[in-house]
Amino acid sequence: MRILFGGLMATAGLMIGGFFGVDLVHQSVVSSLQPEPIRYVDLVQQLGSQDDDAIQSLTKQPMVLHGVSYLDPVQRVIDREFNKDDDHIAELRKNQWLQLRRFWEEGITQVDLSPVDGKENPYGTLLRLSANPVHVKLANDQLAANGALTGVIRRYGPDEFFGDVVTYQRAGRLEFGPKQVQEVPAWTFVPVSSESRAEIGLVMFLLGGLLLAAGTAICASGGPNLFAWILTAPFALLSLVGYPLRYGRGTQLTRLAYIGASALLCVGGVGALLVLGNFGKASGVWSFQLLGFTMIFAGLAASIGAIAQKFAHNPLAAVELAYTPEYSSIDDIPRWDRSAVPEKGTEPKAREYRDDPLMAVASIPLTGKLKEQAWKLSEIGFSEAGSLQWQREEYLASASIQLGCQNVVVSEMEYDSANDQVSWQLISVLSSGKTIISLSDNFREPCTGNSDEALIQQIPAQDSAAMLTKHLERVVSEAEQQNATTVEFNLQEIRNVAHLSHRIMAGVRGTSGGKPVRVSAKSYGRFDYPPQPINTPVVAPVAPGAPMSTPANSAL
Repeated sequence: MRILFGGLMATAGLMIGGFFGVDLVHQSVVSSLQPEPIRYVDLVQQLGSQDDDAIQSLTKQPMVLHGVSYLDPVQRVIDREFNKDDDHIAELRKNQWLQLRRFWEEGITQVDLSPVDGKENPYGTLLRLSANPVHVKLANDQLAANGALTGVIRRYGPDEFFGDVVTYQRAGRLEFGPKQVQEVPAWTFVPVSSESRAEIGLVMFLLGGLLLAAGTAICASGGPNLFAWILTAPFALLSLVGYPLRYGRGTQLTRLAYIGASALLCVGGVGALLVLGNFGKASGVWSFQLLGFTMIFAGLAASIGAIAQKFAHNPLAAVELAYTPEYSSIDDIPRWDRSAVPEKGTEPKAREYRDDPLMAVASIPLTGKLKEQAWKLSEIGFSEAGSLQWQREEYLASASIQLGCQNVVVSEMEYDSANDQVSWQLISVLSSGKTIISLSDNFREPCTGNSDEALIQQIPAQDSAAMLTKHLERVVSEAEQQNATTVEFNLQEIRNVAHLSHRIMAGVRGTSGGKPVRVSAKSYGRFDYPPQPINTPVVAPVAPGAPMSTPANSAL
């Protein structure tokens, strides 16, 4: 849904800003330049000669074109509707949207300009007026007032593009781009007016640009499925530009790369708009102006994506989640604010603890440091790591869970994209029900404790083998003290074991995500909270430093 919505939004922005806003602002700037007078026959001769110097001088500034005439396309349409009533004809004369519809129905995309004396043009229909109702009305007004047209000439623009679309729909021929007349380039005359439409154009430029940027960012934030590739393939393809940032995958380095790409696109877009597109000059090239507009706001979309990914990962990172008083006494608190603050002598109200969803995400493979650490465990006998994702209230986090050491140790690793590091916990359970949890020193919510139900320790070792050795040492020690053995897990239980460990730690801390919680009893298959003795087949603990998959150990 995000891909479709964002893609439609970006398309609308491109149409509003790139096809209309850019051209309106450009024409408004050009209309402020001083025009040069020229006769139609002289203009056609110079254009037909294909003299580069002459043509370049013609496109440097607007011109006042004398001795020109044309057949009014509105009148052509009216002549074909002679059987309609006067009210309909009057509506057609003033309604430009209705005129445009009639033009397209009749296939009128351009109006041939000809000399006013009716002499034949040796170059054919070399110079034309676009059948844009706005331009047609402006040209009619100029001829009626001055007997001449004021404007600029160009090879191709948005009017010509839409004319090609209409031609394709009617005739089935796809011929986008500048046309030739008798092997001579054809030109379009675009009337301009001193009555500036800069305000409307500027609004359309900015509105279209923001829609393009926001729509691209939204589209890129969604992962395409099979239906997206079938039904909206262009939007699905566009969404791939956001792949490195999606679902909390991006690191700080990735975000910096996107911001750098954003800056390059914006600089390149300004160059394409002003230098290649000659924006604001009579020699403006619309195709390059459109390219510059698209690059500028596509660059803005890259920055939006990088910033949004940072806050979407942990939007409350800078907020103190646990309750801390802002005032020294209840009397200092404004009356309107007292309802949200606990009364004197009371603790903040605790919510019921709920397990965070842990989802399998096969479409997002393990990458970076998380993949590297999981691979190291696989090398020493742990199961293959699956790609998982914690869906917490504050953020999403990539994770992997593996089973090893003769199936008596569950390893859960979580990638912290904000700090570009992997936190880790090792979990084992004794037959008495006591759970031994070893946390890396960078674990997101530090916790330690020792009771008859659980032992939680933090280990500063960053090396996987060293941390595993220390964990196994503590498992052996606790098993000997309690005269217990170590429970053997199966692969279907490892997610339950991960949920159990997080519930145990929440019970020890009394908080989850920095907020007070009440931790109630819950069963995870054959494992319970609070922990209970486990009456199932068990195996003896693995001695630290012993091989993990030898026949001798398998008999324990």
